[in-house]
Amino acid sequence: MPLTKIIKGNRGLKFAIPDSDQLPFTKDELLIPVKSNDCVREFVPLNFTTLSSREVGRQHSTWSVRHSHLIFLVGNLRAEVGNLKHDLKNAEAAWIVKHVGDYKNKWEADYALAASKKIRRMRETLKRAEASLIRYEALSQSYEGLRNAASRELSRRASERTSKYDI
Repeated sequence: MPLTKIIKGNRGLKFAIPDSDQLPFTKDELLIPVKSNDCVREFVPLNFTTLSSREVGRQHSTWSVRHSHLIFLVGNLRAEVGNLKHDLKNAEAAWIVKHVGDYKNKWEADYALAASKKIRRMRETLKRAEASLIRYEALSQSYEGLRNAASRELSRRASERTSKYDI
């Protein structure tokens, strides 16, 4: 379990790279393992203007990290979906070549192809992967929206502060 701690001044900045979903400190430190995306009981502010600057910064960091993890997961899922589609087409082509001439017409062959256990299993796996991809993309967009809202609030607060050099 790789764990790195960086401590600066009175404040402790903890940086951890968990490699297992069973690490309990990841939820406490608002970190998520790369392979999961669990955010049950997470505090999501509806109005960032009521929060302190530290809390807005924490929210921005939290949603930025989660958005980055989801981009990573979406990339992996897209590659997996592409590989599954490729494997399915190859398996269907191999089945058709193996059973050429066994059926009177195209519709009988298509029905028999759909009834094949291996092809059915591959299609179900592809459907599950595509459904996960859709869910992760939607979740990524919501995380991006929360990150952008916190970023806008930080920018607004920074622009409202007067410089000590202003006359």
